[in-house]
Amino acid sequence: MKSIIIVDCISTGKNFIKDIIRRNYKPVILEPKFDSRTPEEVAKRREWYIDEYATIDEEYDLIFEQDTFEETVKMVKKLNPKLILLGNENGVVLATQLANELGLLPNPNEILYAMTLKSEMQNALKRAGIRYIKGKVISSLEEAVEYYRESNLKEVVVKPIHNAGSFGVTICSNEEELCNAVEKTLGVVDYMVKENMNLLYKKELEEMNIL
Repeated sequence: MKSIIIVDCISTGKNFIKDIIRRNYKPVILEPKFDSRTPEEVAKRREWYIDEYATIDEEYDLIFEQDTFEETVKMVKKLNPKLILLGNENGVVLATQLANELGLLPNPNEILYAMTLKSEMQNALKRAGIRYIKGKVISSLEEAVEYYRESNLKEVVVKPIHNAGSFGVTICSNEEELCNAVEKTLGVVDYMVKENMNLLYKKELEEMNIL
């Protein structure tokens, strides 16, 4: 039986399992490596994944990203997968690179930056002539305040350039709220187990639609 691989199969990504089985394929979960700074963070994240897997009632195989990309490709090739699917945010890069390597209906590697950084997605929309959200990437409180004052902004949205689950997303109605939001989010280790060093700082709410 041919397999379909789900990279980072947690959260809503688990919904793929039933559909894969229904189509007479074997579901295989590929767990990505945890990009973390401490063994404690790795252990905590591993426990979270185990809890997520415990909610899956169907049978599946579980494999793990290897030390190198080449080793991971070799492991995946042996399974002769029909498709490689993305289950959740942390698997974007690995799923895309594997699908490209194996020629399995991938998104181009060249657009990975736009798939993983919210600021670059807006830039990609701009280049394509599609309506985009204006803003600025900042890496310090001073930059945020300077841009806020120079642009004569009113309501703004502060959010990390990477992440999921609405982590760090704050609507600010004045400079004080802006400062509080930036100080609270910069440097915090987030859902993606990355340290927030830059924020996408979005323009006036009345000039955009938030979906």
